[in-house]
Amino acid sequence: MRYLACFATPIALAAILGCPRSDGVAPPAAAKVNGNIKLDGKPMPGGEVRFSVSGFPPKTLQVTDGAFSGEVFSGKNQIDASYEKEGAPHPMDPKTKLKVNVVSPKYSGPNSPLNKDLAAGDNPPLSFEVTSKK
Repeated sequence: MRYLACFATPIALAAILGCPRSDGVAPPAAAKVNGNIKLDGKPMPGGEVRFSVSGFPPKTLQVTDGAFSGEVFSGKNQIDASYEKEGAPHPMDPKTKLKVNVVSPKYSGPNSPLNKDLAAGDNPPLSFEVTSKK
């Protein structure tokens, strides 16, 4: 039991505090954001938006009734949007359904047209529009 505690404690601390970059570069200052996102012209009922600054892990904000808010990294952010709905039955367990992202893939990854340069501290409200897969 003592061995387990010695092993689990550093992992728990790393999960809570985060791991520093090996090159010693400090993360950018926090940027407070809030805003709305529409899917096919209507508030996106759920899902998430991910804000990514090059060289650091993305920050994910939950979307509820088209609104999101939270802290992300300041600087040039690439933004991804996703909203998962139930899809076809799972092939290994037909009683459960697969989750399918209904947002067009053009709003994910390095070529997403969603991006914003954010200042440290408070930022003006953001507004994004995405479309579903057609």
